[in-house]
Amino acid sequence: MKHRRWDLLCCRKIWALIEEAIALYRKCTPIIRNARVSRSGSVVRSYAKPEGYQIVELLSEEGALLVVHSFQHEGIIAGYQKNLRGYHISSMFADNAISASLGEDGYLQIEAMHAFDGAVFHCLRAE
Repeated sequence: MKHRRWDLLCCRKIWALIEEAIALYRKCTPIIRNARVSRSGSVVRSYAKPEGYQIVELLSEEGALLVVHSFQHEGIIAGYQKNLRGYHISSMFADNAISASLGEDGYLQIEAMHAFDGAVFHCLRAE
């Protein structure tokens, strides 16, 4: 009987996570539809054994979406995202331990990334 309760709790947590991802997708649909896409991060030397990290930036009139993947990289990811000057992070979808900040000057800092981790950041222009 205890296993059924645990299974039910896991299913509820997983479903809540799915609903959170769907809500973010719906919020970002106009960005995805109209975006210019660019990539920054580590130089790719091997797709079989990727190292470092990558940031895929989708930018449109409606806002920006950052999709961040770490490969053989742990710790802090930081750098200037020149297209994001004047933006702020509106919402994010990531592991609870991950935190991020985006300065007025476009300086992005993401902390607590683990190897082969991922995060999505919905960014809007600061008003």
